Amino acid sequence: AYLSEMDQGLVGGILGADQPSSAPMSRQRPAVERYHDRVANIYDGIYDQDPYWQAVFELTWRQLKRFLPRDQSTRCLDVGCGTGRWGLQLLKSGYKTDFLDISQAMLDQVAGKLARQDLPSVPWTALEPDGEGPQAPVPPTANCRLIHGSIEDLRALPADGYGFIVGQGDPLGCAQRPERAMKELVRILKPGGVLLLSVDNRFQGIRHHLDAGE
Repeated sequence: AYLSEMDQGLVGGILGADQPSSAPMSRQRPAVERYHDRVANIYDGIYDQDPYWQAVFELTWRQLKRFLPRDQSTRCLDVGCGTGRWGLQLLKSGYKTDFLDISQAMLDQVAGKLARQDLPSVPWTALEPDGEGPQAPVPPTANCRLIHGSIEDLRALPADGYGFIVGQGDPLGCAQRPERAMKELVRILKPGGVLLLSVDNRFQGIRHHLDAGE
């Protein structure tokens, strides 16, 4: 998700209490999960009316298309998918695509978009983000699967399962253990597959403060 800094002032004053979602409440949820559950309902609206971000999205997709698999049967994965911007692009391009996010509320947004576009999906909780949840494998069928889980623990996903993995909006920066997350992503990537991740630099959050004249 592009809004990856939990203390970013862009939405800080309008969030209020956590918004309800279908995420299980029997465990202590990580801060990054609580944050993205909170902003899921307003997330797209923050960016969709901003010409700057529209240009960023257009340029990003142009770059991503250069690396798309030639084999249309390749299964793809959008990690830290947020509201599904890039996974939906892959799905519309003809690829079997899975969406993975630590926030169930974000996945609920993806599910709504898929339903409105009449694209069938299979919701699936791969494992709890603390790694203590069920380890049942994700169903191998279905062209589109919504997977609730953390990129730090992808044991429910098979090794060499994806030919193309995309993670925009610095999902590694949201991980408590980015090295472990990277190892997991490499494990589930097929030999010769493509892994494309964006990483925010340390000045990424300054633009908001400059715009605000601070």
